[in-house]
Amino acid sequence: MPEAFRVALSVHMMWGGLLLFFVLAAIFRRVSVFVWLFRLAALLMVGSGLALLAMLHFPAVFVLKGLLGLGLIGAAEAVLGQLRRGERPPAVAWALVAVLFVVVPLLGYRPL
Repeated sequence: MPEAFRVALSVHMMWGGLLLFFVLAAIFRRVSVFVWLFRLAALLMVGSGLALLAMLHFPAVFVLKGLLGLGLIGAAEAVLGQLRRGERPPAVAWALVAVLFVVVPLLGYRPL
């Protein structure tokens, strides 16, 4: 396994940080550092995911995982934005974020 692949995979497997920063940003709505850490973790996920996709020659299941991951980031940002404005996000938005936080990592645990 090439060194670049292992580095990108190691960065990409830290998805727990994304979940942690999302939960902290949702709980502590007025503390913007958690939102920025969530965004930084999301950028690291997107960047390492694109690198892995290129190294693996874009298999369809991982392209789907990437698209669902972008949807997850968008849905999480929408929920956090509504919370910061003092609005109550709909239950469907919370359910979408919860389901995607389970489905997206599970798609990555396929044998290569």
